[in-house]
Amino acid sequence: MAEDVEDQLLNEQIAHRLRQTRRALGYSQALMAKLVGLAGANGWNNYEKAKNRIPVDIAAQLCTIAGCDMDWIYRGEFSGVSERLLTKLQKMQDT
Repeated sequence: MAEDVEDQLLNEQIAHRLRQTRRALGYSQALMAKLVGLAGANGWNNYEKAKNRIPVDIAAQLCTIAGCDMDWIYRGEFSGVSERLLTKLQKMQDT
């Protein structure tokens, strides 16, 4: 049971970073879904709401688009985030 709670918490953290990243880029869910190769915005919405964990292949597409690495998406580490994206993320925190 503790693993289930930890897994859900991890999913929620990943979902939060996905939402932050998309908003920092100024993209709608529909546009983000299209850019990463999803059929519709519902799939992306499910990732942002932690209903489904984003698969590695879709996360890789996001990383290419956003200028970040998997460590940001899955672990929340800023070391692989481009300066451009990092600046946008920081501005969002200030507002």
